[in-house]
Amino acid sequence: MDNDGKHEIITGSTCIDHDGTLKWNTNTGHGDALHVGDLDPTNPVIEVWTCHEDKPYGVSLIDADTGKTIFRNNGSGDT
Repeated sequence: MDNDGKHEIITGSTCIDHDGTLKWNTNTGHGDALHVGDLDPTNPVIEVWTCHEDKPYGVSLIDADTGKTIFRNNGSGDT
């Protein structure tokens, strides 16, 4: 995620750095699906696409390095 040549772990709304420290947490719980990659060709970083099965429901596109939300679409139930 941070281009240091080492692997990070993403578990729902949390990213753990290669040394086991917390890199970021969006505090949005976990969803049933998660995708990581260069999903937005107009954005130069790797992104995380996730759905939310807890309130607030919806989907988010997240900057994989910083954990900041790039895009969010709210939903009315478990997404």
